[in-house]
Amino acid sequence: MVVVGQKEIQDVFASVTDHGSAIIGRIDGDFTRTSLHELGKIVWPVIKEAISGLRDQALRDLEIATDAQKVCGLTAVGRRVRETVSATLLIEEDYHVKGSISQTNGIATVSSNVDVRDEIDDVVDKLIENVLDTGGHVVFVPSGSLSEMDRIVLLLGDPKDRTSA
Repeated sequence: MVVVGQKEIQDVFASVTDHGSAIIGRIDGDFTRTSLHELGKIVWPVIKEAISGLRDQALRDLEIATDAQKVCGLTAVGRRVRETVSATLLIEEDYHVKGSISQTNGIATVSSNVDVRDEIDDVVDKLIENVLDTGGHVVFVPSGSLSEMDRIVLLLGDPKDRTSA
């Protein structure tokens, strides 16, 4: 978690939270009029620094994962992400797809249409949210490193199961 806001408010938050260990960084300032998209750009360098150590491990996990442990491509990942607990999502760091994910009969469908009521118009952002909501992890990898897997991969199961294979 990256905490943003005026220093005084951050200090008060830090003094009362039970989740201080989840804070990976702080950014001081007034962001009340900042759009979510711009706020994402502001916090991204902090997040990128914090997750850089996870990248190498995730790529090793991908290398040893069996075909049954990998879901590749935007549509396939979109269909599996909500039903999978504690998965690891690997995404090329510059991968964005305009659109939304709709639920039809419990199945996620990727659509190029954007619902104007949604704050998020990037399918990849929505998949990231879904993975995090199910207790999973998201790792960004260099552009081009997942080109043979359509730029996005969901690793299923516990990473410990992959390392013992």
